[in-house]
Amino acid sequence: MLSALNLLIGLAIIRLGEKLDYGIYVQLFTLLLLAQSLQDAAINAPMVALAPQHRARRMRAICAQLFRLQLGLSILVAFLAFTGILATSWRVGAEALPASTAWPFALAVLGHTARGYARDYAFLLLLPKRVLALDTLYVGLVLLGLAAGVALERLDVEWVFGCIATAGLAAGGFGLQQTGLRPFGQHGRGRDVFRKAWALGRWAIPSVVLWWLSNYAVIYVVAVLMGVLATADVGASRLLLMPIGLCSVAWGNIFLPRASRWIAAHDFAQVEKVAAVASVLLALLIGIYMLVLLAVYDWLEAWVLGEEYAGLEGLTIAWAVYFGALSFRSAATHALSAGAQYRSLFGYTVLGLCITLPLVIAMTSGVGVTGAVWAQAAGEVTMGLILWLHGWSRFKRESAASTSGGARAIQPEVP
Repeated sequence: MLSALNLLIGLAIIRLGEKLDYGIYVQLFTLLLLAQSLQDAAINAPMVALAPQHRARRMRAICAQLFRLQLGLSILVAFLAFTGILATSWRVGAEALPASTAWPFALAVLGHTARGYARDYAFLLLLPKRVLALDTLYVGLVLLGLAAGVALERLDVEWVFGCIATAGLAAGGFGLQQTGLRPFGQHGRGRDVFRKAWALGRWAIPSVVLWWLSNYAVIYVVAVLMGVLATADVGASRLLLMPIGLCSVAWGNIFLPRASRWIAAHDFAQVEKVAAVASVLLALLIGIYMLVLLAVYDWLEAWVLGEEYAGLEGLTIAWAVYFGALSFRSAATHALSAGAQYRSLFGYTVLGLCITLPLVIAMTSGVGVTGAVWAQAAGEVTMGLILWLHGWSRFKRESAASTSGGARAIQPEVP
């Protein structure tokens, strides 16, 4: 439902808004995802790890203290976002980034993180129906706001982020009110909770930043080298491939827990077999989807994208290759994650960024927007080969050595 909403927002701005607005939206929405990912790493993930170890009263106290920390961090990030947009607008000019975007985007950061916390706390209480309720409220409010924007002919980037902010704050407040958490009550000192949360989150935060850079740096490289309108082309062509990209994410959620069991049983061949078959099938599915997309592309260009986004077939094909390459790399990443090789994966992520980012810059400068996406795809293929041929092979050797030495079969890497 949330993925469909994001797709609908993108298509609505493409069809009814200005191309410049969509270029700005693509860049700011990726920053919104970064803010949410940082909150997950610093607050939500430690909360899920720490709180269930205690009884109900202590668990509520831990969650309330972490909410206070989350609120403070969210306000700080929102302030940085606000001042960053103002400074960027002053530097590049209001035509490229209106200063009026600062307030709605800063509030969207607060709304997004508030809703994210409420969702994770409801999951912690084993109340998925409550998560569905607050997500339904969020989606409904955003849709109402979009409809009002269309009726008033105000569907610009400020209006869209205003809708996201209002809906996020309302849904987050509703979710917390339903739980009865009372985060500002008397819950004792939170220093020990903050210390434990930092011990867990300090390794995840840099990994999140690197992951974000690996996936979204291409957007900002294109914006700097080619301009905001070129960013809109990149975002629109990627948007068309997002439904098929979600198939890879869904497969990873299914594969990871099974791979953990196979590794615990030393059945490495089964991990490799399933990963190989799945990668081929996902590539085939992406190919079929791409053929269908090309067959109806003229219709999409006429009735969905519009004249401003004409001629994006080459970019769309490049994104299809990228998602195929991403599924290949993701299979290796999931396999190593199943073996708890987190420190190794952090190192490989750094290596991947060092390979991909210079390649994206060089290809964008030499070839243009399409070259940027092909560079991303080449980086994913390269890292997939490194992860399988080096990372996975080394992991199997170390597992075999630890088993023959009488130790546990799998030794998680603890930083």
